[in-house]
Amino acid sequence: MSFQADSVFLAFLQTCAKDVALRVHAAGENFILDESEAWGRGDEYLKRVAAAHAAFAKTPFVYGIWAEAHKAHGEELVAAKAPGSTSVTFDTPNAPNLTLSSTLEPNTQVLRLESVNGLYYKVFTGDYDDPMQLYEDLRRCTAAQASGSARPDDFPRLQDWLDGINRERDQRPAWVTTYAAASFTLGKRAWAVRLRDALGLAHFTAVGTVQFPVVLLQYPLQRVFDAHHAGVGWAAVPTVLDDVPGTAGINHVFFPVARASSAGGMGSAVDLDAAETVTLPEFLHPRIDYRFEDFKRVALISASVDDTTVATARTRHLAKFRAYFRHVGDLR
Repeated sequence: MSFQADSVFLAFLQTCAKDVALRVHAAGENFILDESEAWGRGDEYLKRVAAAHAAFAKTPFVYGIWAEAHKAHGEELVAAKAPGSTSVTFDTPNAPNLTLSSTLEPNTQVLRLESVNGLYYKVFTGDYDDPMQLYEDLRRCTAAQASGSARPDDFPRLQDWLDGINRERDQRPAWVTTYAAASFTLGKRAWAVRLRDALGLAHFTAVGTVQFPVVLLQYPLQRVFDAHHAGVGWAAVPTVLDDVPGTAGINHVFFPVARASSAGGMGSAVDLDAAETVTLPEFLHPRIDYRFEDFKRVALISASVDDTTVATARTRHLAKFRAYFRHVGDLR
């Protein structure tokens, strides 16, 4: 986003990038390195951050206030929770980052790994008492689909839930990778852990003995194109401003892409796996309604991810692409 133009904010980012706390360090590093261009989007963001600090009589910047302003920005403009709103990610201010819309083939198959807990607690519970009940119905549904015997009428409770999440989901972008790039993970016994790691989804983590339920979706981009081709754009390279953070603050696993190393104009996910490190392409598309047949597999993740793993993965990722980042000299 090239925040180098604001010397005060840049100095703050450089201080953050040297912090020992992972989330502070990662946020500073990411905002310094992001090369994305957007028409006035960065200026508008900085005004919001400055206004948040002024409300607390703080100057120039404090990470905690910045993180709260960043979260508010994500919820209001990126997730666009207000009825009838459009995510800024796919609107005119972000047009320079939507060039993928003219290069991606609509027949491309994409993969998305969803948290069953997230869909249940944050979107819609349906007629389920807990997320594991939902998981069990998804397990039976995906097994029936794999055998060619599934019909929506066989799963009325699941169909009602699906109608509910399509009704309740906001406009936040969907982060996806291509089936062609990520299909190697699906043949592994612990496919969900390997895909989780390759996509850098550190928050999809087991806690102690409590496993983390996930569901894999696969669908063609034609669906996205059909629903959104009349807009400004329907496929975007991820930037630091496309984050809709939860309680953990600014996304500390995401890493902005170095345009000189970008695969087809896409982003590059941070692989958490040290033994078999890959760089999966990632990009964003506008929300679409999910369909029954999109749900392909479920799994329970029993492997955890800690901050040390994330920090090591980030260091490894930066070392791999360091020579390609235009603003790497500002990390000091």
